[in-house]
Amino acid sequence: MIDRRGLLLVGLLAAAGTWAAMNLLPEHPEPMARVAMPEPVLAETGIRAGRSVTTSNGAFTIRVVRITGSTVTLTVSAQTGDVYRFDKAAVGRRLVVPMPDAIYDLDLLRVRSNVVYLTMSRRQ
Repeated sequence: MIDRRGLLLVGLLAAAGTWAAMNLLPEHPEPMARVAMPEPVLAETGIRAGRSVTTSNGAFTIRVVRITGSTVTLTVSAQTGDVYRFDKAAVGRRLVVPMPDAIYDLDLLRVRSNVVYLTMSRRQ
């Protein structure tokens, strides 16, 4: 059974919670910043060791050097002449390729029958 002091305390807590909730929300909320969605430049593709593929925008050629279990060694050659080498990259990992105009994410999805499946996207 709640006595008067307990009832008063419950009332005060409820009022304080309402006051706090009302004062946490701004009168004129600021618009949310727009987050740019990554732009795919290579749809999911399977590549065997020793083979290569070029991205849809022509910016990169990705060559799979070796597949060993669930690790992959590959090179990413940019149209600018830059070459990135990733040794023993684990499947399930995201590899980042920084370029002057954007950052590119190369996702190693899985390995099956000596084929690595990957995707690549561009973000600002």
